[in-house]
Amino acid sequence: MTSATSPIGLVKEVHGRLLQASDNDYYLPADQDEHSRLDMQHRALKLTMNSLYAQREQVKETLSRKDRRTALLDVGTGSGIWAIEMAEEFPNTNVTGIDIAPPDVLSRPSTVLPSNCVLKVADGTTEIKKYHEAFDIIHFRSAHLGMPNLARILLEDSANALIPGGLLQIAHCVPVVLKDDLSAYPVTDEGQPGFTFYPRAFNRVLQAHFKKARVKVEPSSSWHKWLEQSPSFERVTTEEVLVPLGRNVKPLSDTERRIRNLYSKNMANVIAAFGPLLLEDGLDDDTLTTWVQGVKNELGEEGSVVGYMGWRFTTATRTITPVEPLGSEPEVDLTRQTYDLYLNRKAGEYFPK
Repeated sequence: MTSATSPIGLVKEVHGRLLQASDNDYYLPADQDEHSRLDMQHRALKLTMNSLYAQREQVKETLSRKDRRTALLDVGTGSGIWAIEMAEEFPNTNVTGIDIAPPDVLSRPSTVLPSNCVLKVADGTTEIKKYHEAFDIIHFRSAHLGMPNLARILLEDSANALIPGGLLQIAHCVPVVLKDDLSAYPVTDEGQPGFTFYPRAFNRVLQAHFKKARVKVEPSSSWHKWLEQSPSFERVTTEEVLVPLGRNVKPLSDTERRIRNLYSKNMANVIAAFGPLLLEDGLDDDTLTTWVQGVKNELGEEGSVVGYMGWRFTTATRTITPVEPLGSEPEVDLTRQTYDLYLNRKAGEYFPK
């Protein structure tokens, strides 16, 4: 068995869930239930993309050097499953996964990590700046909401830690459920026309998060522009995929059915995962219970939701230009004040570059 730092003192119990004790900006749990949810999300994305990563040829070329071993850093590794599978696919790459709480996989007696994989308890907001030209790839997936200084972490710390020619990869879910016609389910109150539980509940999650955390905006629509404007990066690409969820309304292949089932189960547990945040924000237990069950019912095989969620995968190549200190924070396209407008865009407008 391979282990990390003892979880004692690294997590705290809040309303029946274990949360990271040292991070006041990240409000998802760090327990077995959450890591199981993240594993379902991982498997759904892997099937959707038929790959562990975007820009497949570029990644394979970067990690398949013959002259030396390569190195990869997975920031906010969560359950550790992506780092482990990357280590298995690229045995000549030293893979390090870091997270502020230990991955649940390390508590299982049967766990044997690949010899080229290390899962480490560390804070991504400070850990990356310790390295200089150390990694061929730095990868973030759904880690940004715990990073109030995200622009600095991407444009300074990550750039400095990458070998020239190395890749920065960022993946994130756009937190909006799209209908089958690719318009967004509206945020309305129960009893109003068009009401569904997930948009209403997740809108409240975002309001609670923005109120408590230092992360005050949802910046994922801005990453591509930030990287294009940075002298530290070039060849910036963004891929978007739509992942199906909810009820089936047309014939599906076995793979499509697996994706829909996995992702629906993953999303059905998201509101429950944010339960401690919602309760801390003043939501009552009965309403939370109603929302959690309502979301699960909507996303079931006989539920009312038929649609998709979008994922954005951005890749940028590190230039040879020395890293310059970031001056003022770069502009963010999407602020919390414009979030309601964001919800009402069509899918084709979801991914501004």
